[in-house]
Amino acid sequence: MIRAVIFDFGQTLVDSAEGFRSAEKDAQAKLYKHLGLTRKEDFLSVYRKIRKTLHGQSNFSRSSLFQEVYFYYCLSPDMDLMETWEAEYWQIVKAHTRLFPETESVLKDLNQKYVVGLVTNTQGQKSEGTHRIRLFPNLEKYFSEIIVAGESGIPPKPDPKPFRYCAEKLGVEAFESVYVGDDYR
Repeated sequence: MIRAVIFDFGQTLVDSAEGFRSAEKDAQAKLYKHLGLTRKEDFLSVYRKIRKTLHGQSNFSRSSLFQEVYFYYCLSPDMDLMETWEAEYWQIVKAHTRLFPETESVLKDLNQKYVVGLVTNTQGQKSEGTHRIRLFPNLEKYFSEIIVAGESGIPPKPDPKPFRYCAEKLGVEAFESVYVGDDYR
């Protein structure tokens, strides 16, 4: 019997698609200009390949992505600049993050029958407590437990540990819960 429903955050409870598109374009433009390259399509191909590899490793740090792009071109990155660009990237994403219209009503209804939790990945920032969930303090009341994987020594998803940890904190067995997210991994 299902006793708990555990959610992902981004692109499940909130829509950040426009923020990610805008932030990606901004980051790509900054990198391309700063690298002084002349073939934009080649640069975009390299950027996308490196981003895909890092995402496959559950590494969402844009600073890591920017560094890897610099390394690809045999250049040494300015770490302060990379961290500034990362902060700007996540500010753009945050500025364009909106609740899906049905989010609150679904969470309210589910709380009538199930214990509800949240397991989401950090966005790769070094500081803790900066996840976009903080933009929606009214949402937090619907979750008996919020786990930001990638913070506090908890490995990022898709590692099973954050899911097990959340189930344990919710007082249910893993087989008594269902996870709702936007990425099959």
